[in-house]
This record gives sequence, structure tokens and C-alpha cells, in this order.
Amino acid sequence: MAAARKIASEDERLKGFFFDSAGTDAPEGFPASKGALIAMREAGTDLGAHRSKRFTERLAEWADVIFAMEQRHIAAMTAIAPDGRSKMRLLCEYSHTGGGIPDPFGADIETYRAVRDAISAAVEKALKKLAAQNNL
Repeated sequence: MAAARKIASEDERLKGFFFDSAGTDAPEGFPASKGALIAMREAGTDLGAHRSKRFTERLAEWADVIFAMEQRHIAAMTAIAPDGRSKMRLLCEYSHTGGGIPDPFGADIETYRAVRDAISAAVEKALKKLAAQNNL
């Protein structure tokens, strides 16, 4: 995950942050999965216009921080953009999940919900930590 579009939010901590999503395995231009659409709609986010894109060296150069769900994603991103390795972090560093947050692709809706909630909690903690580190 790397940064590229500003989040519309009233939350002062989010002002100035930009976010985007990119995959290491996903084909380019595909819509969000049915599970992702449902889970995110339940949380108030419409992924109807979302299209997948691949992680690139250019994205790595642009991003300040790159979050990954699992260690295998960091390994794949490092192969694509070795100079970006120092920016890469596992989201689980900011959550209660030990070995990573599993990719829910193809799983049932309950798994998508659990992953949505784990990512949300981890991103919340990461933003607090990054804001504190950068005096934001």
C-alpha cells in the first residue's frame, strides 16, 4: 500500500496524508472483489470505482511509508523496488495480529470483515505513531 490520493476527512490527523492501494499479485484494472465491496460498504466506503493496480518502483519512490499485509508482500515489493525497502512496514507492527494480516481474496464474508477491521485498527495505530514521530 502506498500513498497517492488524499483522504477526505474531518479528522485533523489525516489532513495532509495521501493513501493508495497497490498489489504485488493483482492484475491491473480489476474491480474490487465481492467480499471487499460488501465489507467496505458496511463500513461506509464505496469501492465501486476501485480498480486494482500493481506496485511499482515509481510508487515506492514517491511514498513516505509503505504498508504491507504480510511478509511475503514485503519480499515481493523489495524485489520490485529494493531502494524502497527502508520505507516498508508490516501493518501487524501496529496491530494485535502476530504474523501479518492475511489476504482475504476468495474467502468468505466473515474473513473479509475480520481483515477490514484488522487493517482499520492497524492503520489507526500507525497514523497515531507516525503523527507523534513527525510532530503532526
